[in-house]
This record gives sequence, C-alpha cells and structure tokens, in this order.
Amino acid sequence: MTALRLLGAACVVFGCAMRGFFAARGLRQRAEALLSVCETLEMLKSELSELCAPLPEILSRLKTEAPDPCRNWLAALEAQLSAGDVRFAELWRETLNSCPPGGLDGEALHQLALLAPSLGRYDAPEQCCAIERCLRALREAHSRATERARTQGRLYSGLGVAAGLLLAIVLL
Repeated sequence: MTALRLLGAACVVFGCAMRGFFAARGLRQRAEALLSVCETLEMLKSELSELCAPLPEILSRLKTEAPDPCRNWLAALEAQLSAGDVRFAELWRETLNSCPPGGLDGEALHQLALLAPSLGRYDAPEQCCAIERCLRALREAHSRATERARTQGRLYSGLGVAAGLLLAIVLL
C-alpha cells in the first residue's frame, strides 16, 4: 500500500510541475510569436519599399518565407483576397480575428488591426510608415513579453513543483 501512495504522490508532484512548466512555456511562446510577427512585418515593409510590388504578390511570397506562426494567417489572408472583392483592410481584420498568428494576445492583435486601413490604400512610403509605427509597438511588447517569460517563467515552474510537493505531503 505504501508503494502505491508514493507512486500517487510522485504523480501529483509530476502533474503540478508540468502545469507550471507549461505555463512558463506559454510565456516563451508568446514572446517568440511577437518576434515572428515583427520579422514578418519587416519583410512586408522591405517588399513594399524596395520592390513596390502589389500586396497579393507580396502575400504570395510571404506566406512561404515568413516565420512559422505567421504562415497560416498570411495564407488565409491571400486566399480570401483572391476569393472576393472585399476591401483589403476588412480582409486583414477578418483574418486576424479568424486565423490570428499563434500566441498573440489582444494588444498585439489590436496593433496589427490598426495597420489595416493603411495597407493597400496609400503609396509605399505611407504604408512603410504605418508598418514602422506598428513595429515599434510590437517590439516594445516583445521586450516586455521576453522579460516576463524570463522572470515569471521561473516563478511558474517553481510554483508548480512547490504546489505538487505540498499537495503530496498533505495527501500522504
């Protein structure tokens, strides 16, 4: 009977520790997603400023070259753009709501949504300025998310292990 109790206690500790580790991983993934979106916007800005290519052509290229969390979102945006004649700003917002880049929260999505009215409507320099404003906000959010992942990630991991140990002691 004692061996089963010890096994149960070990499972409780392991389960609580994993919960803490998953919470810490979620914080790291959010920071990585913000970095991926920043890289994607840099690529978009570069394509607009250097090649002056139309947005459908840029999206076609970006959906394969962009970092992984943004690929599905860009592919959905390109598919909707080719499917109908809805304004680009509406499609941008719609795909952000239906297929957002993984790991982003409300503030980052809001910053991306603010970019919608400028894209595809103005000439390249104005679009690049709007992208740069969005990038500044997202870079700041990335630095905050990175710091939070560093500090609170360790806290969540430690709390998970501590809660598991405390619960195992109480149960034994």
